[in-house]
Amino acid sequence: MIVYLYGFDGTLILVAAIFSFLPLLFLLAERLRNGGAFTLAEVLSRRFPDPVVRVVMAGTSLVVSLLYLFAQLVGAGILLQALSSTAVILTGGLMTAYLAFGGMPGATWVMIVKAQSTHSWSKILHFPSWWQ
Repeated sequence: MIVYLYGFDGTLILVAAIFSFLPLLFLLAERLRNGGAFTLAEVLSRRFPDPVVRVVMAGTSLVVSLLYLFAQLVGAGILLQALSSTAVILTGGLMTAYLAFGGMPGATWVMIVKAQSTHSWSKILHFPSWWQ
């Protein structure tokens, strides 16, 4: 859609967004994994044990997580709106529950399952066009 609306500039934006994660992958991911940390906040709190650093990192993590959660809730609520008017509340409760009980590994597995499900359904829905 970006490429369709913005032409070549949209292509550059799309490619830049995809390849911008590669430097992070090569520069940070291995160090985080070797250090036994999931987030940069964990690394900084180990490096600087001052409570102020923990409070600032917790605040920034909370703001980013809430913005991401609101976007997910609105999208899921729109998708589930046909089923019930309380879809946003139910979806939010479900997301909060699996994050509270599963933590980061639980969230990672949920993302893996969602990606695999999206991939599988896209193949299934695309299957009838293979016959033409």
